[in-house]
Amino acid sequence: MGVRRLTEARPQARALIKNLTRARPRTPTHHSTITPDFPQPSVRAARLGGIKKRSTPEQSGEGSGLETRKRVELMSSLTWCSLQEVSIDFRKNLSDRRQSHKPMKKFLTTILAIAAAPVMLFAAEFPDISIAELKKAIADKKVVVIDVNGAESYKSGHIPTALNFSEVQNNLGAVLPKEKDALVVAYCGGPSCNAYTRAANAATKLGYTNVKHLSAGISGWLQAKEQTEK
Repeated sequence: MGVRRLTEARPQARALIKNLTRARPRTPTHHSTITPDFPQPSVRAARLGGIKKRSTPEQSGEGSGLETRKRVELMSSLTWCSLQEVSIDFRKNLSDRRQSHKPMKKFLTTILAIAAAPVMLFAAEFPDISIAELKKAIADKKVVVIDVNGAESYKSGHIPTALNFSEVQNNLGAVLPKEKDALVVAYCGGPSCNAYTRAANAATKLGYTNVKHLSAGISGWLQAKEQTEK
């Protein structure tokens, strides 16, 4: 009776042991030998089939990579278009600013032209004479020199034989030669000075036709280390 019970219980014990082994696999030790659990042929075929399926473009990600490249190309083209629009707007704004500054430039050019017109007019009206030419004319006593720098400057030093215009301007005709073609030279401070025109215009009104201008002035005369009178 006991032997019969043991014989009937063996299959149940084996099934229980098998279930426990599957549920809780034992940790291998250096004393135990693990027999590799190779998958069945059907399982291996299914895995190989899965690998083959993943090797297709749609499942391996090649399709998504193509879509990504298309998106990158689209974003690049949109970025390029945006940069071109920004460049066009910048050029347009720069051109508008330049156009807005043109009237101001024209206005300033006109003002400068008006300011320079008297100087150019006087320069064209009265010919210039060099320091060397004036020295020779003084030495030959063939010139009347008029200083238009004022009384203080005249006292501190003037070109030899020069007349002080501030003293003779009211009686200029009396000190000038009778010949109307006589050489008359007027000067003042230097190239940027226009005070000489007072004497030159006064001589011209008296009928003198050979009126000239020493553009170097007293400053150029001193720079040339020429002698002065006091």
